[in-house]
Amino acid sequence: YIYAGGRQVGSTIQLQIKKAVSQSYLTQLWNNETFGEENAYDSLIDKISKYFTIVVLLIALVSAGYWYVADPSHILNAFTAVLIVACPCALSLATPFTLGSAMTILGKHKLYLKHMNVLEKLWTINSIVFDKTGTLTKNEEAKIEFAGNDLSLIDKTLIASLVAHSTHPLSRAISNHLATDIEKLNNVYNFKEQEGKGLSGMVETISIKIGSSHFLGIDDTNQDTGSSKIYVKIGDDYKGYFSVQSSYRKGLKGLIERLKNLFGLSVLSGDNASEHDNLTSFFGRNTDFVFNQKPEQKLSYIANLQSKDSQVLMLGDGLNDAGALKRADVGIAVSEDVTAFTPACDAILCGKSLTFLDKYLRFAKQTKTVILISFGISFLYNFVGLSLAVTGQITPLFAAILMPLSSITVVAFATFAVRFMAYRLKLV
Repeated sequence: YIYAGGRQVGSTIQLQIKKAVSQSYLTQLWNNETFGEENAYDSLIDKISKYFTIVVLLIALVSAGYWYVADPSHILNAFTAVLIVACPCALSLATPFTLGSAMTILGKHKLYLKHMNVLEKLWTINSIVFDKTGTLTKNEEAKIEFAGNDLSLIDKTLIASLVAHSTHPLSRAISNHLATDIEKLNNVYNFKEQEGKGLSGMVETISIKIGSSHFLGIDDTNQDTGSSKIYVKIGDDYKGYFSVQSSYRKGLKGLIERLKNLFGLSVLSGDNASEHDNLTSFFGRNTDFVFNQKPEQKLSYIANLQSKDSQVLMLGDGLNDAGALKRADVGIAVSEDVTAFTPACDAILCGKSLTFLDKYLRFAKQTKTVILISFGISFLYNFVGLSLAVTGQITPLFAAILMPLSSITVVAFATFAVRFMAYRLKLV
């Protein structure tokens, strides 16, 4: 059996579905201990709750001691009322109900978070790093031309058969470009995909390589700007190259304008600098553009930013960016197909929703305010309740009635406040 939840490495395979998708192992893989992280905010709540219990016990004992001297008939009522009316539940419920409600709203906008502490990490983000291909660009609308020897139908079939085994955005773009001319793909053997370099394999009995000029051993001095080049060699015969001119997502310029005054922005790309001028028109000249980046270099770039006290949000296509997504404080995989992801990411964002990223970040940061206000409500309730209990103004029965009110109040406030903020941002 082949279990769902992994990414097929190598050539394509045929699978027969035996069980319903509801039994998928995607979540199990994503929650593997390898990718687990300690939730620092939950640890803080645990500490508060621990000290809260100690403080309440001390107050109860002091109250009992006071009434032992002042009026022994009130000892039991005061001691019991203090223990009952003091409620740490509201403190514990404030965070999960706030973040849970926020995750539900973001999910409806096709931003799917791995767990609640991803929202907490978004509070501190001050630097955003974008991958270019497949993240800022939309591959379905890319302009593709072939320069070189005319490709026969057989050549196109060989190329299409090879790129069909790759999920890289440029491979998909070429596959879509050739799809109208190809009736049937051929079998591929010994398929290999080298990240940041290219593809190779045997299509039937013919060897074929597609990728960078360095990968094919070609010295191409005609590095024109404005497009990415994917070179093709069939057997020992160099055919030419596909010129792919990126089509940037609609609304990208407006998104960058809204982000650049709030965050440090960077763009990483495994391609050459052909798109530098186009990217500058979107981001301006103060943005750091880094090209020809291998996966390990992208990871190092993120680590370098973090060494300068930056809290980094990385957005990539989830393929060559797996290391950088994992290294970043928050890694979001941007995909047209939200079922295609890497366990290295903290969230999946549908490509069509990328231009609303600024709204999602504002919404995430506003959840912190809701949590702090919820904490304030809980502490105020406990202060008032304990004051009445210590002075003997309420009975244990009345304290038992008051106790759950704080939890109900906090939960109701958190739920309403989150939806109200979402309404103001037009997310509901």
